[in-house]
This record gives sequence, structure tokens and C-alpha cells, in this order.
Amino acid sequence: MYEPKLTVGFKTTPRDDSSRNAGLQDQMNRLSKRDPAIRVTTTLEGETVLLTGEVASEEQRELIEQMMLFEPGVSAVQ
Repeated sequence: MYEPKLTVGFKTTPRDDSSRNAGLQDQMNRLSKRDPAIRVTTTLEGETVLLTGEVASEEQRELIEQMMLFEPGVSAVQ
């Protein structure tokens, strides 16, 4: 998303794709509680998040895409 890509100065334990996707889906579930028009499902494939579902506006879609790009280990959104 931004160049240069930032790295942390300490070691981290990588999470498996299943737990990473659960965290992403949890974010979408919290958003849909705040705004029922947001009904989005996440699928993580490597470093790419696939978003499916519905939002109320193009602006919401763009904001959700940008939000996903801030997640560690995510480099693309489709």
C-alpha cells in the first residue's frame, strides 16, 4: 500500500491463514453491527483478501478495501 513497506524491529510469530482470516472476518462482523448495510465475507488466500458481499455505497467499498490493506501480511484486496 505504501512504499517503502514498513517492518517491525522485533520477531513475531506468524499466524496461520485460518486464524488471520478469522480476525479479518471479525472486523467485518463488528462493522455490520454498526451498519447493517455492510454484509461482507472475507477469504484469505496467501497475502490477498477476497471480499464478497454487499455494502451501501462505493465509498464504503473503498474504505473497507483500504482497511484490509492495513492488516499485517495483506498486500492485495480483490
